[in-house]
Amino acid sequence: MIRLNQTSDCSLLQGMVYAALLGTSPPDYVASFGNSDVQNAADWVKIINDKPANTASGSGGVCSDMVLGMSIEILFANVGYLANPQAKIIGVRFKYEQPQEIVYQCIGQFCQGSGSASQYVEVVSSVSFIDISQPPISDQKSLPEFQSKAPSDFFHPFL
Repeated sequence: MIRLNQTSDCSLLQGMVYAALLGTSPPDYVASFGNSDVQNAADWVKIINDKPANTASGSGGVCSDMVLGMSIEILFANVGYLANPQAKIIGVRFKYEQPQEIVYQCIGQFCQGSGSASQYVEVVSSVSFIDISQPPISDQKSLPEFQSKAPSDFFHPFL
């Protein structure tokens, strides 16, 4: 929840929302597996983060173009042996909600002539895991061919 009042700077408020959603330094990559090597770039997946520009504006208790939520979509696939598949992260995307307008609404006895009264704005985030695994394919090796050739003198002592 973020606090809003009549004198709130909408651009600053939007920055606070992004900080609540992403933290102070959001990651750029995520590991494919739980035990990925930090030194191996192939073990890491770039996060798609199409963060909208901070275009929030307004005055007098009205803020336009405010992004108040996001969802994190994690695409994974089960890979490896059929008997013991491992979940591998294929991609991650930060998807933001559509911008909206928020209006400061002061109701009640505490609003009369007071510029310090405030209301809360809800900030929402969600995470979804999307399985993009292909159906498993069972692949078995062919049996080795048995060579049943014996030399021509194999039964010599018995003949």
